[in-house]
Amino acid sequence: MLKSSVPWPTAGALLLALLLRALLPSSPVVASEPSTPPPSLVVVTISSLRSDRVEPGSERGSHMPYLQAMGQRGALLARARTPVPETIPALASLFTGLDPSHHGVYEDNRAASGVVSLAQRLADRGYTNSAWLGDTDVATTPFLTRGIKDVHALPEQSAAALATAVVNAAGNSLADGSRFIWVHLSGASAPYIPQVSDLLAIRAEARNKAWRFSLAVSSRPGTPHMLPAAAVNGPMREAGFYLDSYDAVVRDLDRAIEIIETGLAPSLAASGGYLVVASVHGESLGEHGQWLSHGHTLYEEELLVPICLLGPDIKPLPEPMESSWASLNDLTPTLADLLGLETSRGRVGDGYNLASRLRTSSAPPGRSITSGQGRPPYSQALLSEGRFKLIVTPPRPPVIEDVLDWPAAGRRELYDLHGDSLESKNLAKIRGNLSHDLALFLRRHYPPWPKSPPALDRSRVR
Repeated sequence: MLKSSVPWPTAGALLLALLLRALLPSSPVVASEPSTPPPSLVVVTISSLRSDRVEPGSERGSHMPYLQAMGQRGALLARARTPVPETIPALASLFTGLDPSHHGVYEDNRAASGVVSLAQRLADRGYTNSAWLGDTDVATTPFLTRGIKDVHALPEQSAAALATAVVNAAGNSLADGSRFIWVHLSGASAPYIPQVSDLLAIRAEARNKAWRFSLAVSSRPGTPHMLPAAAVNGPMREAGFYLDSYDAVVRDLDRAIEIIETGLAPSLAASGGYLVVASVHGESLGEHGQWLSHGHTLYEEELLVPICLLGPDIKPLPEPMESSWASLNDLTPTLADLLGLETSRGRVGDGYNLASRLRTSSAPPGRSITSGQGRPPYSQALLSEGRFKLIVTPPRPPVIEDVLDWPAAGRRELYDLHGDSLESKNLAKIRGNLSHDLALFLRRHYPPWPKSPPALDRSRVR
């Protein structure tokens, strides 16, 4: 019988082996725990809300107390800028971080090849997207609604009524994360159809005594408390009436923001989510000879917009912020970081990622920012380091083949915003060297848009 070459263990060795096996931890079994869903996001966009209606301490900044209070709990960029003072291309810039020359969305034209919106990116990450839009043109622009599963067009409702519809429909759905809700309010676009109670309250405050007011009952079904459009566009032409009508609509917008924030805040907070309120352009109310309009000039009243962000890691920004500017182009790269989609540094597209500054209560960087018009004559404005602003308008009509030459050959307006916030003193001739240098900088770094002008429906000014 053959003997094994491997000796059998002794009883002591067996006992020691069993003891060690009992004392040593076994290899862990890796359990497939479900990953935490990404935070939800609510974005409220507004057409024609001027920055001075939100700035604390401004002459007419008392009509949005709730939005101002939100800014004390989050980050209020009261004097941000839009890259274009028109609704459709400005919304495309907000949701892409690109200037119109790069995203290509003018009015309802299609975006340039390869341009992806924030909604599309979120849908690719498993988000469920929905939108409540108080503007028919916005709701029917294919690029803006791409990637959004449920689109509700509610153009006939007041801002507060639309906000109520959002809260009733969304309920607690934000708590589980991975939800994106977009709400667009267009109440501040002319003609202004204010709540009569708001209009009377503003008149009682004696801010304007010039206009004569006669109560009119709307003939539109379901809105007996509203002034009819004919009353606004008809006999009542006094400037004070229009200003107070605008402010009355602004009050309704503030109520709508309160309804959305208070109604969705518990559900949104449960997911660690974020709320953004942003105006996409301002409104001319008599400045520089323009009334009740936007998209026709590049002065501050049309370019300055408020942006407010709330979230678990967003801190109030330092005051004052007159020299620190942000842009609508900053929102997409900033939200991509906050939501964990991607982290970037410095410039991203035509915007900047401001997430680290929002988390550390640091003001946005002073930098050069450009804005332009989306329709002829394609004027451009360049803000240099928060102080000097150059507006260049090409010869009329512009010659597209020679368009690169007009920053040097076009009509220039140069303003020192630190000493002339109303842009009343053109310094282009007095400070010719600075005007020339800024024009060359504009030509080199911000080619005028669009290079190939789209066919536009001039009856639509959004």
